[in-house]
Amino acid sequence: MNRASPVTWCATWRVAVALTALTATTLAQTGLEAAKARYEETQRRKPFQFQTDGREKLARTGQPEALAILAADYRRPVAYPAYARYTIATLLGRNFDNAASVDQLDALRRAYAKPEHAWLWVNTLAVNVAQRGPAAAIEAAEKQRYPQLRAAALLALARSGNVKDLDVIPHVCAALPKTEGARRALVAAMSMMLYRMRRHRTNEAFQRAAKAYIGILAKANKLSRSTQLLMVRFLGKTLDSGATWVNPEPWIEVLERPVQQKTRRYTGPRTVTTPRFFGIEGEGERICYVIDLSDSMCKEIDKRLRPKGPITGKRRRRPKPGQLPDETDIPWYRIHTRFDLAREHLKISLLRLDKSKRFSVVLFGTEAETLRSANGMVRATRGTINRVLKELDSIEIGKPKPPDAPDGTLKGRTNLHAGLRLAFSLKRKGHVDDYEFVNPKSIAEGCDTIFLLSDGAPSYDEFHIVDRDYGEGKVVRDPEYGRAARRTPTLEYWGPYFRVDWITEDVRRMNAFRGVQVHCIGIGEANMKLLRSIADATFGQVFQFGKARND
Repeated sequence: MNRASPVTWCATWRVAVALTALTATTLAQTGLEAAKARYEETQRRKPFQFQTDGREKLARTGQPEALAILAADYRRPVAYPAYARYTIATLLGRNFDNAASVDQLDALRRAYAKPEHAWLWVNTLAVNVAQRGPAAAIEAAEKQRYPQLRAAALLALARSGNVKDLDVIPHVCAALPKTEGARRALVAAMSMMLYRMRRHRTNEAFQRAAKAYIGILAKANKLSRSTQLLMVRFLGKTLDSGATWVNPEPWIEVLERPVQQKTRRYTGPRTVTTPRFFGIEGEGERICYVIDLSDSMCKEIDKRLRPKGPITGKRRRRPKPGQLPDETDIPWYRIHTRFDLAREHLKISLLRLDKSKRFSVVLFGTEAETLRSANGMVRATRGTINRVLKELDSIEIGKPKPPDAPDGTLKGRTNLHAGLRLAFSLKRKGHVDDYEFVNPKSIAEGCDTIFLLSDGAPSYDEFHIVDRDYGEGKVVRDPEYGRAARRTPTLEYWGPYFRVDWITEDVRRMNAFRGVQVHCIGIGEANMKLLRSIADATFGQVFQFGKARND
């Protein structure tokens, strides 16, 4: 049998390796060229959905040339500048976490050193930390001019999981700003950083950082009640405690206990009242209810889900003095549709609010809007609550319009993203128009708890546009019901915010410097995967009407 000599075999191996490398390079180049062609094609189209798709395909190549193209795109997007930049920043963080990309990413970040670019800072600094260590992020966290960019640096450090990076927290605490919006942004970022590294609880760096963080609960710092509750919520999750103390001393005691010595669940008097909706309890001072009023909410409630026994006529129960209403007081004789169910639960929840709370109600269908009687984060006074209840009762279901709205009409399609976007933009009076996630007014005055209720998958967003048919995807007559339709010369398009991943990612962005809990309630055909994803991203709870309660 003929055998190759060692020299010949080695040469053959080298040729094989070279051919493999050449093939890989050729395939990568071919993939890049195809992605560039798709990108260039989609950027000439009007719909934001296509533009985002093209950017995604280009970013997934991970090639330096793709990064250069996307960096130029960030500098001058063709349309929808704010949201184009948010999506590009996300794609840069997801797809260019490698040593070769750091210099380009750093150059882009340095060119945009203002609060509205904080999401770019979070994503690009995270790559810098992963590839070159924490020095740049620590410097930004301690010395950056804008608190939002300092907070962005802390979030980038949180992603690394390196417990030594926690040494930056005492420095941040020592120089905590006096204004509420600035300090809340930093507190939210520090909270996430400690939570992400909670497994290192016995480490000296963790102990130093946690003690400094807990120390800002001292009365001398005059934190708002909402910021105190944010810290209490994260301390409970980080230190595995159910306590609700808003003073630092007991938390220091919990921190110093051995990990094996479990903290007893707190059963004493609560320091805060707890708003409730569909049985979910949330801890917050500023509550926003985001309610789906798409046409599918006109559907009748499944009879099997209605309580047993007579439900016709008014329930007569004499409440005890000071007793708050709860779900047992729901007037089922008034409930026929999903909207009826949502409205009656909402009314009970509003009646439970303490007058010290602030709240708002956002309704979303094709568009999103607040109730006129709660246009902003209003005080939960008896007069305001009564006006809101009256306005809720005035909403009527319109007549069915087959085939698009066979069950009746309310406010059209399911633009869930618009509802959340409006909720995060609220302030005491009205809402901010731009850059809600870094606006000091929306951070300082906006909601700290959201109850989101929906009965279907998102079928619309704010980037709706009519354009020619590009021959891609499925055409439906009405996205709310998903009925197929014939293709026509022009079609309706919207952006990427009907997808679970992009909606969840945008919730993370809007909530980056807020620490808002989003509790999600699903009815009927609700996309529970989406609702769970949103709740998980914000440490909220989930409840599906008709199913066993779960967190």
